[in-house]
Amino acid sequence: MFVEGVFDGTAVRPLKSLDLLPNQRVFIDIPTRKFSQEERQKINEKIEAVNGIFGMLSPTEEKIFDEVIADRLNFHERVTL
Repeated sequence: MFVEGVFDGTAVRPLKSLDLLPNQRVFIDIPTRKFSQEERQKINEKIEAVNGIFGMLSPTEEKIFDEVIADRLNFHERVTL
């Protein structure tokens, strides 16, 4: 699952509601590099292009897809909540 959120100075808040249980453990990838506006646009276009196929992927395939995307974008620094 890919979730976009913002850090409010205290906690990371998702931009959309999530179907998670209270106190469910989650892992958050924090990008370690800054992307230019042009890079962000290209990334967003690619994400939107693949969002249409997510209904066709199994949960295992979605997990693998998320891992590949994170690896290609160099999201290696993990923060455990």
